[in-house]
Amino acid sequence: MNESQFKKKVNDEFKKQAGGLVFNISERYHSGIPDTYWAWDSWSCWIEYKVGYNKPSELQKKKIKDLSYQLMDCYIVTSLGDEVVIGWWSDETGEWGSCRTEGIGQAVKYIIEGELRCS
Repeated sequence: MNESQFKKKVNDEFKKQAGGLVFNISERYHSGIPDTYWAWDSWSCWIEYKVGYNKPSELQKKKIKDLSYQLMDCYIVTSLGDEVVIGWWSDETGEWGSCRTEGIGQAVKYIIEGELRCS
């Protein structure tokens, strides 16, 4: 599955679970901004999608940190076959965190509930 296919599946699952709005960002003049903005139930977050072992660029990491410092929730959602890994920047620890999930449905549920359960 390529990044566009993965992005569509995750966004479709988000709409199914949260009934929220999805705004795909394709701004070539502002590199590094996450791929998608989600809004639901007076809450919102930014999502950067990756497939396989692709990593965010340094510019993408900087933009995610900048958004996080503005109290915006930002996640890197990565497809690893059957598993989906959710990554985020923690202002509290000054480190990147991550959580492996059992698939797209569980990953979306964890994000919209605001409770990432890491094992």
